[in-house]
Amino acid sequence: MRVPQLAELLKPYCGGKCPVQINYRNLIGSAPLRLGEAWQVTLPEALLENLRALCGAQNVQVVYA
Repeated sequence: MRVPQLAELLKPYCGGKCPVQINYRNLIGSAPLRLGEAWQVTLPEALLENLRALCGAQNVQVVYA
C-alpha cells in the first residue's frame, strides 16, 4: 500500500471523530502509527469498502473502545 493512495482515500471523510491507526510493517520491524487529529474520519460503509479494496479485507478493523 502506498501512503498517497491512503491519504486520498481518507481525505473526503476527514473531520470525524474516529481515529485512524496504521500498523506499519517492513523487513526490519513493525509499529502501530496513530494518525493525528486532522486525519480522524467519519466512518460510512463506503470508506470501509474502499479501505478493504485498497488494503485487503483481512487488514481492516474497526475497534470500538
